Amino acid sequence: MLGKPLISVLIPVQNTSKYLRKCLDSIVSQTYRNLQITIAENDSNDTSEAICREYSKRFSNIECIAVPRKGISEVRQALLNQAKGEYIIFIDSDDWIDPQMIEDLYKLAFENNLDFISSQITTKNIYNKELTRNKELRILNRTQAVDEFFSKKFIPSLCVKLVSSKIYRKVSFNPDIYMAEDYYMTWKLINQSNRIGYIQASYYHYVDNPSSVTHLNNLHTLQTSLIACDEIVKDCKIYWPKYLKNAQHVKAISALKLVYYAIRNKQEDKEKIHIWLLILKNYIDQYKSLHPATFSLRLFSYMIRKHYDFSRFIIVVCRHFFRLIPGYRC
Repeated sequence: MLGKPLISVLIPVQNTSKYLRKCLDSIVSQTYRNLQITIAENDSNDTSEAICREYSKRFSNIECIAVPRKGISEVRQALLNQAKGEYIIFIDSDDWIDPQMIEDLYKLAFENNLDFISSQITTKNIYNKELTRNKELRILNRTQAVDEFFSKKFIPSLCVKLVSSKIYRKVSFNPDIYMAEDYYMTWKLINQSNRIGYIQASYYHYVDNPSSVTHLNNLHTLQTSLIACDEIVKDCKIYWPKYLKNAQHVKAISALKLVYYAIRNKQEDKEKIHIWLLILKNYIDQYKSLHPATFSLRLFSYMIRKHYDFSRFIIVVCRHFFRLIPGYRC
């Protein structure tokens, strides 16, 4: 489209044939037309690859690349390396977006000279009703964005962010992170940006796909979330000491969740459980401000929402953790 810059839409694909057509249809139907659409097909064993090839033949602005047997961070980086647009957005292949999403975000980013802009996600609650959100544009500086990142007001998903390619060129994905790569990269983007837009409008439709990375039971994949946490803790020690406690809190909660996942999936490696619980203990020892029961209550609330059975978790935590801390009784 004459006068409007190229925008790169990047889509990692693996075994999402059930959802892929709806996703791609929502992208090719965008009101903003000057798009470079790149799909990375990651060794699917369903018909995803055939669907990708079909769309690349039908639409001249769609390219399909193969990145076999790669982790999600490597796939995202491969896509990023192909991007030629002035702005970049990732879309997960089991989700879909409203027709005006890219145009609206671009207009706001351009008119307000933003390094990137983030919108909201439409999800469904347990009653299958779509959550509604009011529309409101806010512009944050870097410090405000860091504060909202830790207060969980800032959605860490890359799929709701239209980012200047100048900012993406300053960062890269960590190939060792298989879980929470969005969280890690959102942190990196914030730390390279000076003007960040946040709009309450919800354009992005998240689909709860039971086969997605979010639902993986592979403990090796799940525990890489601690790598993301460690990187953020390291940055806070150097650049954001005010938020160091917040970063260590996130790491401690992540470690406790790993204990639960290990127990739920009958992968009770005593050495790893001990290490993860020591992360929590060290946090409590350092700040002397949070009883371990507070962590347990928060985690139990999470598990209840997910309909998990956590009786075994209680037993193991009591056995391994509370006896590590003098003065606490199970």
